[in-house]
Amino acid sequence: MNLEIVKLINRYFTPFALFLILAAAFLGSCSRTVIIVSGLLVFISVELNFFTVNLISDKPEKAKMVIPIRVVSNFLINIVIVYFLIDIWYPIWLLFALTPIASAVYYDEKKCFKISIISAATLLLVHFFKGTSGLLDWGQAATYAVFIVLISMFINGLCKVCYMKSK
Repeated sequence: MNLEIVKLINRYFTPFALFLILAAAFLGSCSRTVIIVSGLLVFISVELNFFTVNLISDKPEKAKMVIPIRVVSNFLINIVIVYFLIDIWYPIWLLFALTPIASAVYYDEKKCFKISIISAATLLLVHFFKGTSGLLDWGQAATYAVFIVLISMFINGLCKVCYMKSK
């Protein structure tokens, strides 16, 4: 795994995730508890992301072990954050796109597809458990879920094409 790829993902996705969560906290009508829990989870996620970059930088042979832990940890944190904030700040669903997009860069097409399906299905499950009803609301949720899969597969294919061109 190329360390520069991990750094690139960190450089753009971490600030975007922070922006989404801070926007929800300051623009939405969050309870103090939700703000504290979300803030703590964001702090853990940011620390984890920077720790893993440093670990891979110091010990590149650990990348195969560290990256899956990083992907799963971020995804689990995002599930909790999205569940708590989706009613307050709907763009928070974009957190579910970050894991499969990063996976599109890290993994092959088959693994990327599986991760994007899991992420899209999790978004739909959050909607189900939040009591989403009505054709319009489910149509929007389904559209976001399809976007997660398609953008991930597009980026995975793009990375493959760029890699082949560079050889």
